[in-house]
Amino acid sequence: MIIVTPYEFKEAFLQIATKRQQDIISKWTDPKACTDLMLDEQNGVCAEIASSLKLNYYREYWTIDAVFYEKRSSKYFDDKSFFAQSISVALEHENYGNSAHNEIHKLTIINAPLRVLITYPNIRTKDEKTLLGEFAEIVREGDIFFNFSCYRKLLVVFGYKDHIGEKVKWEFFLFGNGSFSLI
Repeated sequence: MIIVTPYEFKEAFLQIATKRQQDIISKWTDPKACTDLMLDEQNGVCAEIASSLKLNYYREYWTIDAVFYEKRSSKYFDDKSFFAQSISVALEHENYGNSAHNEIHKLTIINAPLRVLITYPNIRTKDEKTLLGEFAEIVREGDIFFNFSCYRKLLVVFGYKDHIGEKVKWEFFLFGNGSFSLI
């Protein structure tokens, strides 16, 4: 199984998002188009990130927006069904940071070495610190084996468009010791 560290994910994400910045900016105000750009299996930003990490990509795996995986499990399953042998990265995408609490909760129950939420706080949402505090509370409640800081990492990616609309800034927050910290 390929295990992706939060730092490897961040590096790959920044490389692809920088390359695709104009696409991202052009879709920024259209939630459906933005989600499709980020998650599309053929031409999506996250599919390209998975490929750069030498992983396969699958969108809408059970109720998870996307997963990165190394191998498909086929021994006990027919060719029409899809089951990942294991999930390297479980990914959720939410256009509105204020609505991402359910996505964070979902990520707490997924067994993967790296779980990632990509969302976009803006002036209509709570401030970043409040949002991260609420996310951390949900994660702490779900960390029943106290291993989210050491084995099953959780990364929150915030995207911000500058006021001119020419650039997107990305910030990465890793859960550890009960809270999220900028990495």
